[in-house]
Amino acid sequence: MHKVSEIIYCGQKDYWNDGINAVAQKEYRLAKELLLKALNCKDSHIIYLHLTMSGLIKLYFEMRDKWDGAYDKCLFYCNEDLKVIFSDAFLKDEWHGAFLPRCISIQRLVIDFEKKGRFQEAISLCEKAISLGFRDCTKGGFQGRIDRLRKKIGTGVYI
Repeated sequence: MHKVSEIIYCGQKDYWNDGINAVAQKEYRLAKELLLKALNCKDSHIIYLHLTMSGLIKLYFEMRDKWDGAYDKCLFYCNEDLKVIFSDAFLKDEWHGAFLPRCISIQRLVIDFEKKGRFQEAISLCEKAISLGFRDCTKGGFQGRIDRLRKKIGTGVYI
């Protein structure tokens, strides 16, 4: 992969695309640089903003044991992404349904809430995701997560 300074970028989509590819190729420093540039593009489109944050979530989660503060940054971008994906602008965008086979920010936060015993927050987030048409591509989906969380609340069994 090339250095950022060697490539001519036209905007957020280019930075995002190469940033995601860099994460997949485990070129984490380059991925961070590209995704942060995508995040700060002036020609930002709400869908690419969401996809960029998804890339940053994936990057920081993968680096959680290697970079100081990476897990906190992962959670930060999860919360920032929620502001985007729950916004009227995002939900009304014509491309919104096409780009959401899976919403990593919601999944990551639900898992984090569950690990911290914050079951009701996890359930509420799953219910909101379902009500807005988001999908969780796990076997049980968001409803399966809700059922599992309610069972934990009822039995007092915590992770």
